[in-house]
Order: sequence, then C-alpha cells, then structure tokens
Amino acid sequence: MSLSSGVFPSCWKSAEMFPVHNKGCKRNIDNHRGITSLCVISKLFELVIMEPSASHFKHHLSEDQHGFIARRSTTSNLLCLTSYITESMTDHMQTDVIYTDLSAAFDKLNHPIAIAKLRQSPTMVRILSI
Repeated sequence: MSLSSGVFPSCWKSAEMFPVHNKGCKRNIDNHRGITSLCVISKLFELVIMEPSASHFKHHLSEDQHGFIARRSTTSNLLCLTSYITESMTDHMQTDVIYTDLSAAFDKLNHPIAIAKLRQSPTMVRILSI
C-alpha cells in the first residue's frame, strides 16, 4: 500500500537516536555523532525494496558513480581517479579535478518545493510514476 500510494507512513519514520563517541574527550558533546536506529518495519521495507530498485536503476547510473553503490566508496573513487591521472600524465594530457562535499547540501532545502519542482520535470515524472 505504501508503494502504490507513494506515502511512507509517519510511524515508520520514528527512530531512536543515541550518541557515539568519535574522538577526543568523551565529556565533550562535540566529540560525538548521532546514530539513529530505525524501527524494524522500516528496515524490512528497505530490504524488500532495495534490490529490485537498485537493479531497475542500475543501467541509468554512470560507471563513475561511487556513492551509495555496493562495493564502491570514496576509496574506490580515489583509486579510479589516481589511475586516470597516471594514464593522463603518461599521455602528456592535462587533468583538472574538482571535488565538492555535498554532505550538508540539502540540510536547508525546502523539501516540499524541491519535490514539486522535480514532479514538473518530465524525466522525474516518469521515474516517480514507476
């Protein structure tokens, strides 16, 4: 029902949050990061949906995509980049690289407005209706 309606029930969104020590003095709150533990139903839903979704969208993703892909990470991304730069240097070609950290890019985004704009996009309308 959640899939057909496109609505993720609010009760499934609740989570327990607890601090995990990162570094330094344990008494300093800045040395901790928050970890959330979703309810069991949410985790089961993720397990049921993830594999079919990943296989459906896999051919739309670039081979250069490393984030949120199984067996890929920032390390694999840097290894590919290093290999590319090494080959470029061998061929006497220039390589320019720009890395950006978008980890907090959507923190201040008005999500309802962004979703409305995405729904106006012909490509997103097709994807959202799948």
